[in-house]
Parts: sequence; structure tokens; C-alpha cells
Amino acid sequence: MELPSDQVLTFLKSSTGLKRAKRGWVIPPVNVPENSRGPFPMKLVQIKSDYALETRMQYSITGEGANQDPKGIFTVERLSGNLYVTQPLDREKKASYKLIAHATALDVNNIAEKPMEIVINVIDQNDNKPVFTQNPFNGYVHEAAGKDYEFMTVTATDADDPDTNNGIVSYAIVSQEPQFPKPNMFDINVLSGTIRVRESDMDREQWPRYTLLIVAADMEGDGLAATGTAVITITDSNDNPPQFEQTLHTVSVPENKVGAVVAKLTATDEDEVGSPTWSTKYRIISGDKGGFFNVSTGPSQLEGIITTVKPLDFEKTKQYVLSVIVENDDPFVDSLPTSTATVTVNVEDVNEPPEFNPKEKVIFKSEDSPIDTELVAYTNENTCVTINWICAALKNLKAADNDPTAPPYDSLLVFDYEGGGSDAGSLSSLNSSCSGQDQDYDFLNEWGPRFKKLADMFGGGED
Repeated sequence: MELPSDQVLTFLKSSTGLKRAKRGWVIPPVNVPENSRGPFPMKLVQIKSDYALETRMQYSITGEGANQDPKGIFTVERLSGNLYVTQPLDREKKASYKLIAHATALDVNNIAEKPMEIVINVIDQNDNKPVFTQNPFNGYVHEAAGKDYEFMTVTATDADDPDTNNGIVSYAIVSQEPQFPKPNMFDINVLSGTIRVRESDMDREQWPRYTLLIVAADMEGDGLAATGTAVITITDSNDNPPQFEQTLHTVSVPENKVGAVVAKLTATDEDEVGSPTWSTKYRIISGDKGGFFNVSTGPSQLEGIITTVKPLDFEKTKQYVLSVIVENDDPFVDSLPTSTATVTVNVEDVNEPPEFNPKEKVIFKSEDSPIDTELVAYTNENTCVTINWICAALKNLKAADNDPTAPPYDSLLVFDYEGGGSDAGSLSSLNSSCSGQDQDYDFLNEWGPRFKKLADMFGGGED
């Protein structure tokens, strides 16, 4: 408490029925307001010993502010016991002092009070305004954050007494820039300085950053004040689904090629470039039951590249219709529609050597079987027709065997060896049903050098 300057503090008398304290005097703390204007020295209290009724006493003080640093702040009159403060006190420098009071008889030996502690409390005055711990404060909140979502805190300190309104800081938002889509997008906790979302209409693509002007004030917001800023960066949420630039594609791909690029599907995304909410991935959702195709993300991260992973077969499937969707690496914040592209793949026919199934067949016929004897029907898988030129080849080669003027490489035995390993296999294992119908054998020229002899024989019209 604050004591009037004429108050006297005396030692308790034994007649009160109370036992004298072991430490001598019993007095309350002395409360002194800071920043007092004086005049100085200013009397605080008078200290008096009970022995002063019997003999003259002399008084002294020791301790903080007396004979210890900071020295000379407090003094006591030797004979009266009046305690003085010699200058204004500053609670922010030192909030309390501990003095030791002494009293001894001036003219009599062996009369002295036991030393007693006196506590001087410096009472706070509101002489310090709040100070922000940094400026500006930087915070981040994702654009899809909901109402009341807390994401950052601003802090100011006040050097005044934290147990009084002098040192308790209150916060308020003064302004917001930009003021879109609403002028009060954020709230601040008055006591803690925590900032939270007030309106959940943030859009990073339109307003990627906000600046708040904040006031911190003591005395419940009505005292000394300071201003600071909070810079809020709106981070991207996946609220913009990627879109195909073109949704219909028609392409042609040669059959039998693995790794062929079928199509490149480009997409756009309005989310933050380079983020997982912007980069894309692709899936084929229908049209590829056989697993002939694969779609992967191209180097630009906004392109889906479709390639073949199995050879296509024109004779089996001439066209595929693929449905492809595009998504982001990060999931959507809400249920958003996905973009779908339709890719029609036409398989191009390629002129191929015949393939026979099985590639080798063993048959048994009597060696004296006459010419034009049917051996067996052999079907070409590519054209699904009965091969008649084999019979013609056997017939002409058989005639060459009976011609003494024919060179040895025209014999069936030699051609059987030369034909081994070709796409058609050994002629000795081929079987066909022969017919008298005319055949076009021009395709033999496309089969390579192993079939040159046959091409010359049948393409030239030899019998």
C-alpha cells in the first residue's frame, strides 16, 4: 500500500499480548509510485523503535538502494528514523528494493533492535506503450480454409506491469488491403493476437496476398498504442481441375509397333504453376481391355502421352476408342468435375509375309503320288485364304527335277534347304490344296531375296 509521509512504523508493544517477532520489527511493504515528480528527497515513512521511549535511538539502513547498487536512492535520518527516497523510481528498471533497517541506543550499550527487512515496492504507471516483437508478421493460409481457421499470431509486449491494464495488450485489425472479395476477411483474437479466417471466399488466383494493419494497445485498448502489419499469403488449394485443350482426337497407328506414340493430349490448369495442384496425371478409363496402350505425363507436366505397349493387329481389331481423364497429383479440395478426352485410334494395315499356323506340319504321302494330288489344306492367318501358289511351286519344281537340262539349284532338295529359316519355313513342310484357279503372285517380289526364284518363276509367267 501507499503510505502517507507522516505515518510512523513502530515496533509492536508487548502489552498487546503478541509475541515480538524473532526478526524484530513487523511492518508492511512500502509502496512507492514510479515517476513521482517529488520534491526530493521525499519522505516515505518514519521508523521508530519501542526503545525510543526509554533512551535515544539512532537509525540506519543497508541493502539495495542504500549502501549497495544502485546506491543512494534511499536514506534515513539518523535520529528521527524518517525514510526518504531521493529520486524518481522506474518500475521497468527495478520493481522492488529490499532494505535492512537498524536501530541502536545512542547513549546506552547493549540496546539494539534486531535488523529488520523493509520491502519497497515500485507501483507501476502506464508509461510504456506496446511494442511488436517483429514487423511485419508473415503468415500463410490455404485458399480453401474454412471459417474460424487459425493460422498465425501477432505478438506485442508491454514493459508495464503485466498484472495490471497498464501491461495487458489488446489487438485489433484496423484495415485490410485489398478489400476483396470482402473488406473483413480475417478476425484477430483481442487478447492472444491469433488471426483466423472470417470469410471463406479466398481465391489465390485473384487475390494472392493480403496486408492487415494491426493496432496493439494497453488499458483494454484505450491506452498507449502501437501499429504493425501482418502480410498474409494465400497458398494454393486444388480448386481448379485441369482441362484438356482438345477433347476429341482421331489418329492412325501402324500395326505391330510397340512404343509407338499414339497421341499427345495437352491440358491447362489455373492453380499455382509447379505445385502438385497444377501438375497432371492421366488414366485410360475405357476402350483398352486388352492393355495395348499406356498413358504417361510428359516433361511439361501438362501433357499426356499415349503409346502402344503391345503390337496392334489390324486383322483382329481395326479401331480402338479410348477415354482418357486428366487429374492432378494432389486431390481436389471438393468434388470437382474431371476433363475427359476421347481418342479414336485407327490401326493401319501393313503388308506382311504370310504367317501359317502351325508353322510346321508333317504329312505322309506315297512317293508315287501323281501330280495334283491334294496333300492338305493350309491357311494363312493374315489373309485367311487357302494358299494355292504352293501347289504351283511344287508342280513346277517337280517338273524341273525331271528336266535333265535344269541346273541343280532348281531341284526340290536344293530349294528345301534354301527355303529353310525363311518366313514361310521349309517348303517340304508346307501343305496346300491345289486348284486350277489363276493366282496373282506379284507379292513374291516383296518377300525378299529368299523368294526371288519363286518370284521369277511365277511372276514371269513360266509354266
